[in-house]
Amino acid sequence: MAATTTLAPTLDTRPQSLYTLSQQSLPVAVFGCGSAGAAREGNMGKINTLRVLAGGLIAGIIINVCETLVSGVWLAEDWAAALKAIGVTTVNTPAQMVVYIAWGFIMGILSIWLYAAIRPRFGPGACTAVIAALALWLPAYLLSMVPPAMMGIFPMRLMAISVVLGLVELLIATLAGAWLYKEPV
Repeated sequence: MAATTTLAPTLDTRPQSLYTLSQQSLPVAVFGCGSAGAAREGNMGKINTLRVLAGGLIAGIIINVCETLVSGVWLAEDWAAALKAIGVTTVNTPAQMVVYIAWGFIMGILSIWLYAAIRPRFGPGACTAVIAALALWLPAYLLSMVPPAMMGIFPMRLMAISVVLGLVELLIATLAGAWLYKEPV
């Protein structure tokens, strides 16, 4: 006669907080966002393109105003000196201004598109907007400054100020644009 063994369920003896943390994604664990009502895979819904554009334009206006105040007013002399040191003498030509303004609007639209894309997973609200802003800030502001910093192209102080204030502007812009964003019903 063969003996039958029953396997008792094993209990997780780790502290509850570590177990709970291990069951969550990093943004949910760190920021505490996500909702029970967040859509599951296969039930993501559609992105509201008009709201992405509207929220993105609002975010772009905020980015452009911040960039104008920081780089065009507060740090204007520092940037002019840094550019002159590497041989660039034409600063803020009309063509350059068009590119800067377009960049601000593109960043705004991208931030709200990213918010809309991750909203089903993390839920609507400020927490998700912060995650979207950080996810865009990391490659667009922080990592893009690493090569010029390592090559000594621009003063480290100037680059650090730009990166930190870029985080602030992107957080404010994404929060404002996300406030306007709603899913289609």
